[in-house]
Amino acid sequence: MVGRILKFCLYIIVFALIITAFLSFFTTIQAMLYPGQIPSIQGYKTVTNFSDKMNPAIRSGDLVIIKEIAAKNVLVGDIIVYKSEQNKTSIKRVTGIQNLKGSLIFSTKGDAEKGVSLNLVKYDKLLGKMFYSIPFVAFLVYFWTTIPGIISIVFIVIVCIVSSATNSRARKRINLRRAKLKEKVLG
Repeated sequence: MVGRILKFCLYIIVFALIITAFLSFFTTIQAMLYPGQIPSIQGYKTVTNFSDKMNPAIRSGDLVIIKEIAAKNVLVGDIIVYKSEQNKTSIKRVTGIQNLKGSLIFSTKGDAEKGVSLNLVKYDKLLGKMFYSIPFVAFLVYFWTTIPGIISIVFIVIVCIVSSATNSRARKRINLRRAKLKEKVLG
């Protein structure tokens, strides 16, 4: 029973690694083809958050999934992701929307920021609206981009392959022993 549970967990890990590898490959190719842009899959993008400015809605270490959205569809209270004046990705909540000469400008503020915020975001800096955040995954994504992270992924894959091959051989030996035992008993 324990072996089956471990095998199931192993399959889940391998499946997650395969999906992650596929998405990493796909987004890496996209990043090479379109430098300076966040890779997108069907209008969804992922952004890592290492800031506490949006606590408790989004915590440091969360992976934020954003949906590309037209600026005219943004509402007060939405959490948006945009390029700041320093060309860094920022995540803030919309506190106001102004229409200046046919151009939308968003007032934004982090949930954990005190006082009045003067973050004004032009519509053309908008990357998308928060769709979902996955806690602590940004730390894992960051770790996988380091040399120890890559070595650990390779190690896990090798352990999975060796474990599967060893398990298969052991199963064959057990079945062979059972067949020989049956022959002896049945004569």
